[in-house]
Amino acid sequence: MAVFAQVNAYARVTGISGTVLNVSNVNEVYHTFNAGEKVVVMQMQDNVIGGTANDADFGSLGSIGSAGLYEVATISTVTPTTITLTAPLLTTFATGTNASVQVISFRLLGSPNYTTTANITALDWDGNVGGVVAIQVNGVLTLAHSITANGAGFRGGDTSNNQGTVDCNIEWITSNRSESGEKGEGIYLRTSNAQRYGRAKILNGGGGGNRHNAPAVLLADKVGFHCLPTLPAVGYLWAVAVVAVSETILLELVVPMEAELY
Repeated sequence: MAVFAQVNAYARVTGISGTVLNVSNVNEVYHTFNAGEKVVVMQMQDNVIGGTANDADFGSLGSIGSAGLYEVATISTVTPTTITLTAPLLTTFATGTNASVQVISFRLLGSPNYTTTANITALDWDGNVGGVVAIQVNGVLTLAHSITANGAGFRGGDTSNNQGTVDCNIEWITSNRSESGEKGEGIYLRTSNAQRYGRAKILNGGGGGNRHNAPAVLLADKVGFHCLPTLPAVGYLWAVAVVAVSETILLELVVPMEAELY
């Protein structure tokens, strides 16, 4: 079995004012934010939703906004709640109610060449931070192991708690877990419980499925129940691997990564 190591520090960005990033949910288990080092600021989710009515159009894209944008910057100073950069960001990032931004340490490996010593993976996305691997090598990067963020991105929804004892009912969005499975995460940050469950997609997050009166089919703990009971809910996961070699940024987006959420 492969063993994976994590190499980055992460923090949620709650606000941006000039060169100052206000941060929370700081994770420095595997690396730290240090003055003089580079970071990647990345828009994970934004208020991009179009359709919000309880119908089949719910969860359609309105405008892509800043979702997916990123910028490399350099740290000037660090406190427990702020990271000050050496220059203002050129990219417009959104930190509002239905948006999320994180900052990831852009770790420099090698002097200047680097050969991997173990598999490298991302911290699992937890709704605030994770889902990204970011490293830089100024010389030659030799991959003797895997660098991956697969499966570390947006999370799948939870099951319906209905066991198939009621009639088939179509609910595109609902707050009632007895009627539908939970939607998967996507590039829109859902904050309304009324949109949490139901058949409709939520941007690139899969719909949760509806209750039914056929024999219940439970696929582990990651699907809702459908009027077609053998059809599993599908979620879309977003994970990112950022690798820089001699200052050339290579961005690999796994968007969407279709998976049956078993």
